[in-house]
Amino acid sequence: MKYIYIIGILLICAFCHAQDYFSKIIPTVDNPLVEKVKKVGDQYIISTDFFSFDGVQGGLIIVSDQDDEKVKFDNMDLSSDPILITEDVTYFLGENPFREGDSTFFISKVDNSNYEQQWYREYTIEHPQMNPRAILMNNDNIYVVNLEIKATQGNYPHETSIYAFDFDGNLENIWKYNTDNRSSFAWNSFISSDKSIMVSSLISFVQPGTYGQILKINQQGEIIWNYEGTERLDNGAVPTWAIELSDSTILQTYYVDRNSDAEYIANNWYPRPNKFIWLSKDGEYIKDKTIITDKQDFLFYYGLKKGDGDYFYAYGYYEDRRPAIYDQFYAYLTKFSNEGDTIWSRNYQHPSYPDGNVTHNIKDIIEEENGDITILADITPPAAKTEIWLFKVNSEGCYVNEECEDMTVITSTEDPISNHQKIYPNPTSGMIHLEWHTKIKEVRLTDITGKIMMQKSINSTNAEIDIALFHSGIYILLIRDESETVTAKKIIKL
Repeated sequence: MKYIYIIGILLICAFCHAQDYFSKIIPTVDNPLVEKVKKVGDQYIISTDFFSFDGVQGGLIIVSDQDDEKVKFDNMDLSSDPILITEDVTYFLGENPFREGDSTFFISKVDNSNYEQQWYREYTIEHPQMNPRAILMNNDNIYVVNLEIKATQGNYPHETSIYAFDFDGNLENIWKYNTDNRSSFAWNSFISSDKSIMVSSLISFVQPGTYGQILKINQQGEIIWNYEGTERLDNGAVPTWAIELSDSTILQTYYVDRNSDAEYIANNWYPRPNKFIWLSKDGEYIKDKTIITDKQDFLFYYGLKKGDGDYFYAYGYYEDRRPAIYDQFYAYLTKFSNEGDTIWSRNYQHPSYPDGNVTHNIKDIIEEENGDITILADITPPAAKTEIWLFKVNSEGCYVNEECEDMTVITSTEDPISNHQKIYPNPTSGMIHLEWHTKIKEVRLTDITGKIMMQKSINSTNAEIDIALFHSGIYILLIRDESETVTAKKIIKL
């Protein structure tokens, strides 16, 4: 049994107050990797790992209005969403990087009044490696979402698991999902308004690529519905974030590859844009939109956050590639309506790092009760230690109620390609209808191993394909149009 040892540090730099507004870099000794910020009372609790020659040490940074900041360490590597806070206690999740092997994770329960540890427990999984992703609470249970790796070499498969505990850390159930896929990577998880467990993932098959996925799971571990995207994502590291909006619809985002799309090339649009997918509370596809920017504007949304009204936030960083010497990197925040219309966009740079080639990236935000926004960002200078930046802006994304210019680089949220590409119904029991933005020359249907099941020549913007005689399962539909662009769509045969 290990014990948390607490190192209290009085930090010299103070908040720069203007009413309740502040902007400060939080000094740290080692190289930090920050993930999330939570608020309890007047304290902001930041989860982070610190990387040094001594290894990885993780813990919490507590920032209060009294400038009393403490860093609490343990021999731990925190997960990407490691903090679960109740009124009296905090649970946090991670793995022990100093333990031989990589098949355990831990939960630690800490008293909120003095941050002393009440208990610490480790749990072993059956596979040789794992990656704890998130800790959640739902009614009488704590849930841990894990990524489990079934082998250590080669094209190893991953699967998603959920461990259910009582509040004393006693293991009650283990559920596993995507056990038939080559790779399943859970990016984020949350509890929906109807108390279901939502898991947003990236899934990969042997052929031909990767797709987005959302699982909705009840409190008994049963899948309520499973939505799998039909658009292939060529980059296996694509993050897939999801939230529940105020109208109970589910929103997922990832970025897609448009490098071969003629319209993107002709219009000098950035070829790997962010895409939003809307699903009903029952997992039915509603619509999608793609964030189009100029080719020089690289915009990466690191995450999503539901707003307190009929809107949501997307945040991350923006890279302006126009400067002659260095690219300019900004922390970037956009407020969207639930329908995906841009309300405003802002970008930020800390005044101590005005030069180019220094990345400012928003990692998490809190919308305060009065509408202000507290922002957790990191600042990464080239070949230098990462800095933690915590600051607060008003409800318009501006410093201290000042008027500020809308800094949007978004030229459109309508994708001219996807809006004119329709494949329906999907899933299907037989007939597939195609409506395309240009003439379709040929279609091929393959199974997930790449074996051609059907090939058909077409010379029209509309087509019908009958797959009623094929077995139930997953197929890939390859559509070649008159510009020789080939589009891959996943088809689910019921």
